[in-house]
Amino acid sequence: MSKSNEKLVQNTLKILERDFIVVGKTRVRSWHAWLAIGLAAGAVASILFVANRSGEFEAGMAASWGTATAKSYISGLAPSNAIDGNLSNFYSSKKQSSANSNQWISIAISPSKIHKVRILPRIANGKVLAFSVNFSLQYSVNGGQSFTDIPGQTFTNYIAGSDWQDFFFDAISGVTNIKLNATKLGTDDFNNYFLQLSEIILQGPGMNQYTEGVKVFDRSNAWDYSPAVMSFVNDPLKAHIFYSSTDFNSMGLEADAVYYGVYDIKSKSVINNAAKVLGASENIKNAKITASSFLSGWEPEKAQDGNRGTAYSSNMHTSSDSTEWLKVSFPPSLVQRIEIHPRLYGTGTLGFTKDFKLQYSKDNGVTFTDIHSLNNWEAKADWQSFPIVETEGLKNVTDIRLLATKLNPDDYGNYYLQIEEMLVFGGWDTMHVGDPAVVSGKFSYGGNIYNYAMYYTGTHHILNQSKIGAAFSNDLTNWKKYPYPVIRPSTESDYFYGDGMPSVVNLDGNSKLIIFYTDISPRSSASGDPLRLFLFRTTDDGIHFSAAKKISRNGLPDIMTLDAPMISSDYATGKWYMAVGSNNPVQKCTKPNPIYDHMEVKVYRTDNLETGVWKYVDTLDYSIANNMDHNPAFLTDVFGNITSFKTQLPTFFGRGGCGIDDIKGWSLWMATGSF
Repeated sequence: MSKSNEKLVQNTLKILERDFIVVGKTRVRSWHAWLAIGLAAGAVASILFVANRSGEFEAGMAASWGTATAKSYISGLAPSNAIDGNLSNFYSSKKQSSANSNQWISIAISPSKIHKVRILPRIANGKVLAFSVNFSLQYSVNGGQSFTDIPGQTFTNYIAGSDWQDFFFDAISGVTNIKLNATKLGTDDFNNYFLQLSEIILQGPGMNQYTEGVKVFDRSNAWDYSPAVMSFVNDPLKAHIFYSSTDFNSMGLEADAVYYGVYDIKSKSVINNAAKVLGASENIKNAKITASSFLSGWEPEKAQDGNRGTAYSSNMHTSSDSTEWLKVSFPPSLVQRIEIHPRLYGTGTLGFTKDFKLQYSKDNGVTFTDIHSLNNWEAKADWQSFPIVETEGLKNVTDIRLLATKLNPDDYGNYYLQIEEMLVFGGWDTMHVGDPAVVSGKFSYGGNIYNYAMYYTGTHHILNQSKIGAAFSNDLTNWKKYPYPVIRPSTESDYFYGDGMPSVVNLDGNSKLIIFYTDISPRSSASGDPLRLFLFRTTDDGIHFSAAKKISRNGLPDIMTLDAPMISSDYATGKWYMAVGSNNPVQKCTKPNPIYDHMEVKVYRTDNLETGVWKYVDTLDYSIANNMDHNPAFLTDVFGNITSFKTQLPTFFGRGGCGIDDIKGWSLWMATGSF
């Protein structure tokens, strides 16, 4: 391990020993599969990158370019507040006696080419306060001795939205100052006249400016998002890219999988097309299925043929109070989930049991023990999912039996037990596997040592009950799953997302890691916490993790408007960087069945994960109508750090339309930022 990483590890471990603050390396964020329909949390990309470490990697905050001055200001609300990257404070002029007063704020920089000004108004309780009504944006090329109006940037009766206000214009070279010159003021919450604003960012080539995005991977009829990218050790401009992509299997089950491809960042070209390397757990194979009775043409094998156009049926009964059973037998196996699909008729079900037990046997069907005992069950016209409540499932199971004691009728009023499919799974992640986070190290599992670990979001549910799983590899193509979730929510619910969208950092080059993730769970009002939290944990072996700690929300917008953060570190400065999807409600999605309004990728940084203030760095936003840029991932080294890649930092993200019908058109993109 390099001296740079050794220094980072030593410093980090000292901090961990003191107060559990971490300085280290991180993966790229993974946005999840539920983003597509609920978009609550999730799938991120992790990019690992080895690069030249000769320079310092410093965030491109406006404050680093120069100084801010103003015509007037209130003590404590100085113009410097407008360029400090802290969204929780603001600049304010002195109080004026009328709206028709002149106030200004000016930003001085070294001579630069500028083509965009971003201004964040002062916002309180969702309301914009004291933003200028009439104003012009002006520039100077002589150190502020004289100013000229920027063409097209003079406004009358301007109404500011409660988010960043973007002002684009033809690039102007040699700019030394940008001034907002207000001639009519707005009011604060007490109807007093001020010029107030939270932040001003100037953008141009080489200054906090992301390049126009380029498409990286795009599988047809699938939605691609949540990348995790790791560079080649011997060629840092070639990247291993892992990302989420959705599959649709033969039985109509929609399931995310992790795909892996190789991309040349310099030439912006695909070297190896992406291929599936990790998928949802499949049902136990080579099983034998038997039943208490069956009709000719409706044999029990129909419930395991992978064809939902066929079905198993018991013999007919004249009373609902009848008993039938259907049993799946197999060699001794781990069992974590049972999935049953009723026989469908139109939008409803036929012949599914009303009262029943799900049972298991470990002695080849001689004796059975109840797993679930259910009465008055109302079957939905979809897969019925039955988890094993034990944390690590049931081991050495030989049989699973559905014992029905009260039947439902078919469309003629006769009573049967009828089932299209009955599948038994050894894995917990039977529906979604995505949001990969990949890191290098030395990981011991199953008697073998592996060079890479992948952490991913998995679930058996169409949207919720997510957990975080682990898999290990030596070649990045063949992965061995750990059989159980390594992180799960404290309270699991069908109505909440759970835990997912991880990013990860290796602290010692071996198996000491920090993992960052999103948690959306039911909480008591007494906790004072929102439903969505960003959390982190540590591990010494890559499998068993410490208790969760909260990541600071100081300086961030409302956390409920943020989705799937990827967190990484710059070991040269000891700072943490976050790339996160941010909902912009000002730009409404006009597509049918919108997932979210306009979404853009924002970047923040902090000095302290638990107590620090996140300072705004940049926005990756191309102002495309009805568009979502989401699930971002920085390029990092193999341990999860943003390296000292001083002027060019590739960031990968999912892009697509904001309507539910746009999902299959989502693709993976890359843009390069100059911080």
